[in-house]
Amino acid sequence: MPLFYKGLVVTLAALRVAPMAAAQLPLAPSQARVTPVEIVLVETETVTPAAVSQWRQERFEAVAVVLDERTGKARYRELARQISDGGLDLYCWIEVARNPKLAAAHPRWMAALGSHEDWQKNFKNFPEPGVGEVAKAFPWVPIGYREGFDAHLARIEQLLKRAPPGWRGLLLNDLQAGPSSCGCGNLQCRWA
Repeated sequence: MPLFYKGLVVTLAALRVAPMAAAQLPLAPSQARVTPVEIVLVETETVTPAAVSQWRQERFEAVAVVLDERTGKARYRELARQISDGGLDLYCWIEVARNPKLAAAHPRWMAALGSHEDWQKNFKNFPEPGVGEVAKAFPWVPIGYREGFDAHLARIEQLLKRAPPGWRGLLLNDLQAGPSSCGCGNLQCRWA
């Protein structure tokens, strides 16, 4: 069979199968009918059976627990059990860009602050960076640089090894740029 006909047969077969496959897919729920999940964000040390009970009484449906290097696997397993026993879902929250350890180790990767003339008008006593100097937003290390991205990805992979089984979702905070505004007050500022 010539190549043209093989392509035509494949295309016709795809056109015939696609509607059948689409008919079997469940429809996405209407945005109007979806209610947001209310999640309380907490540090690990605040998770106790009494706290979980209180959060449930406050009508939270889930608990987002900060996943970081300070807490071991055993504590994460324990708090996951407490949250599950309390009838709430567990989400893991990882603070990505605000990372003092990474910022101290790699200051070049940190986000730069605005220090243009508009900014200087509002912060007169702030010293202007000298030649070859850059003002940085410690400890903000965005994922915009390849090295920074790779370092964050490796850290997230390591942190997920601490995560207890049964978590419902992963929330990654502060992924991209530095703080959302340089503080200059100019509405056309590229940082606003």
